[in-house]
Amino acid sequence: LLFALLACGNKVTYDAPIPVDDTFERAPATGDLLERIERAAAYSESKGGRAFLVLVGDQVVYERGQNGYTLDQPQHLFSGTKSFTCALFEALEPDGLAASDPVDATLPMHTGATVDHLLHLTSGVADNAPKLGWDFMREQPRNDDLYALSLQQPSERAPGEGFHYGPVSFNLIGALVEA
Repeated sequence: LLFALLACGNKVTYDAPIPVDDTFERAPATGDLLERIERAAAYSESKGGRAFLVLVGDQVVYERGQNGYTLDQPQHLFSGTKSFTCALFEALEPDGLAASDPVDATLPMHTGATVDHLLHLTSGVADNAPKLGWDFMREQPRNDDLYALSLQQPSERAPGEGFHYGPVSFNLIGALVEA
């Protein structure tokens, strides 16, 4: 119980709602499509889903909050954000981003890593994830600028010489996209 109480003390909440993204037109689904989507949404909700969104082409045909959540409520995704990285890279390829591009051509780094190294978690850059102390609490303070923190990380090894799972490569991809 003590551990649970201490761990919950670090919980971060966000009071400001997420602004509505009007990137996509809305064209609500009807008929058989709507029935199929509602069955899928009910399944998602029964498994604890928090939101359900369906795009057909470039139109939102269905979007609902689930299990007490609203669509403007920020949600921590943690490692779930890693799932979007390849899709992001694919979307940026037509704009000229290539896997073979050196990261230090855009970012102030000295690693020799390429975008491919970041995507495969083989950049050699040291991890910047918070470490846990003997009491399972964070030893490092919270940092609100993870891009800047990741850019300051030293290299532990040459790019391609080892795999390291952690947030630093994804933070660097975010900084690269932002730049």
